[in-house]
Amino acid sequence: METPNVPKPSRQAGKAGLACDPAGASSFPGRETLLTTGPHCVWRRRKALFSFLSRNARSATAFFGIPPNRVLELGTQIEL
Repeated sequence: METPNVPKPSRQAGKAGLACDPAGASSFPGRETLLTTGPHCVWRRRKALFSFLSRNARSATAFFGIPPNRVLELGTQIEL
């Protein structure tokens, strides 16, 4: 299984002569916060489990190998 690495193609493009500065590039990943207070309380345990798994998932920054100092996260809250 391949692991994506976003800065790597940027460095390769710079070596090929293209004007690309990976140290100056910024990333804007999104982050969702799941709230289990929605109107449907029928599947409360399922909502709690889904919320727990989402909270403990690896962040987009770590998954794509983006340097943390070049990231601005945008977030939203979603009611389940």
